[in-house]
Amino acid sequence: MKTPLLTIITPVYNGKRFIESCLLSVITQDCPGIEHLVIDGGSLDGTVDIIKHYAQRYPHIRWISEKDHGQSAAINKGISLTQGDIIGILNYDDYYEPGVLPRILKIFETSPHPSFVVGNCNVLNDDEKTIYLNKPYRISLMNILIGGQKNQFPYNPSSYFYHKSLHEKVGLYDESDHYTMDLDFLLRVLPVTHIRYVNETWGNFRYIKDTKTFQSRENNELEQNKRRVMDIYLKKLPWFKQWWIKAIRYIFILKKPHYYARRIIDCLKSPQEIPAVISRKLDSHRTDLRLSKLIWETCAPCPVKRTEASIAQIGHELFVIGGYRELDYVLNDVDVLDLKERTWTSRFKMPPQMPQTHIGITSDGQRYIYCVAGQKGPQCHPAVPDCFVLDTQQRTWIHLPPLPETRYAPTVQLWHGRLHALGGSKEDRNTPATDHWSIAVSQGKALENGWRKETPIPRGGPHRTSAIIKNKFYVFGGEEGDVKPFEGDPAFKCDWSTPLEIVYGDTFVLEAGAKLWQKMAAMPLPTTHTEACVLINNRFVVLVGGNRQRWKLSDAIQVYDADTNTWRVIYELPYHIKSSAAYYGGGLDFVAGQCSKSSIDLKPGQVHNMVWRAKFSP
Repeated sequence: MKTPLLTIITPVYNGKRFIESCLLSVITQDCPGIEHLVIDGGSLDGTVDIIKHYAQRYPHIRWISEKDHGQSAAINKGISLTQGDIIGILNYDDYYEPGVLPRILKIFETSPHPSFVVGNCNVLNDDEKTIYLNKPYRISLMNILIGGQKNQFPYNPSSYFYHKSLHEKVGLYDESDHYTMDLDFLLRVLPVTHIRYVNETWGNFRYIKDTKTFQSRENNELEQNKRRVMDIYLKKLPWFKQWWIKAIRYIFILKKPHYYARRIIDCLKSPQEIPAVISRKLDSHRTDLRLSKLIWETCAPCPVKRTEASIAQIGHELFVIGGYRELDYVLNDVDVLDLKERTWTSRFKMPPQMPQTHIGITSDGQRYIYCVAGQKGPQCHPAVPDCFVLDTQQRTWIHLPPLPETRYAPTVQLWHGRLHALGGSKEDRNTPATDHWSIAVSQGKALENGWRKETPIPRGGPHRTSAIIKNKFYVFGGEEGDVKPFEGDPAFKCDWSTPLEIVYGDTFVLEAGAKLWQKMAAMPLPTTHTEACVLINNRFVVLVGGNRQRWKLSDAIQVYDADTNTWRVIYELPYHIKSSAAYYGGGLDFVAGQCSKSSIDLKPGQVHNMVWRAKFSP
């Protein structure tokens, strides 16, 4: 049987750093019956000189250099020029394992027509070390749409080859897609071809900072496009297959076996709670079935159990301020977590006049942490107006002018050189406040003697979060009301018969110079006690856990995209919890807090000192 011709197509634009290793990867295969088409997009960095040099010495290399419309267009141009019956795509920054191409030709001699043959691929870091082996051994359309760790798809085209005739069946690569064109092609091909998986490592995929894939994953474009493409093909399936895939995703991918084991045990302990659990699940509105699972790992625990603490981040240091150890015991300490080393490095005292819980807090991200009002004392002590600044370099405290009125759990941000405080509750902890004040500050000091009035927020209340995104002031969710102390009680014991709070998910934004707040997309799961949110890439606001109502904690991560004014919900926390969140080096941390009594009984339960971290991309 005549050996079929194999064509390797390499799209490149300004790829001087890696193009030589790509060319040598094919040259050193020493394989007759191949051609290497290099489609250059008009590089200006010396890439063309390298291609010319090797093309003059090796006749199997053919190349063109002209402007095109991106990677997909370059690949399609190569397909139109190919002379081979079999196609492989090798991006300029990737390379083959030795001896792969002769092996491919041998496999295709006995493969039915048309075939799609796939092997394994090394995923490499900046040091050329393997950080992951991609093994798509369960490759099929259904499994790829289901997703999960066992249902991997080929991460990189260096690990697969196919008959050129497949393009006659499904068309070329989508030139409007610059990130997931290979996944889109794969989902079109799988239903109409013979698929063969070979448990051998063929490709090497550089996942490093200078590459398009790395950058698109960091800014979330890759994940968004992947979900978009998979949703398109999911909707093309019959309705019963769509529901089957969604069910499998939920049961076996989004929830690990220990999730069910824990819930079975909880049900056996509290059988009277089972009807409530079923009702809650039917009403949970889980709006996003993510295909990637967050893998949580424990870090060094907080030196003391605490909840309702205030946190602020300066670089890789996270300052955890005050909080309750229990309802009758408040903390007057600051503990510092090194997010880089994952260790607790220091502890120091708060000023004796400073509130310990429900503090409005923000930082300049460089040195100073601003602490505004809050509750001083245990149980349901009243709010106070006092304000302080922490100099994180000197570990010293500075007084600021107090707020015009006492406030409990306001939200606070630095914006245009002014410290803004708004919302919260009044002195009784229960009456919602809509007031908005600001004061000019610089280098941890007030530049004015008092606070001035600003545009009040349309809806007041405590336990809400806020963020400054692209010069706009966003405020998310909140509640009207909170537990009051027993009237006349000198110890201010909490009166748990206080009417339940009204929890709302309203999102408001105030633009610079505007006189009115605008209403934006509401939180899909109205939640409070989310003060310590995380802002990623000046675009995504991440809310971790919190209270859905007084007696119901949440296990959700809610993500707001300011660019599209949309929300997503990810049920990925290992517990139902109200906690404090931080983000550093691609890792999402939640630090201490209060868990639910069980996975069945979602009432607030044990206060803990656990610290959890997971790799996270919004």
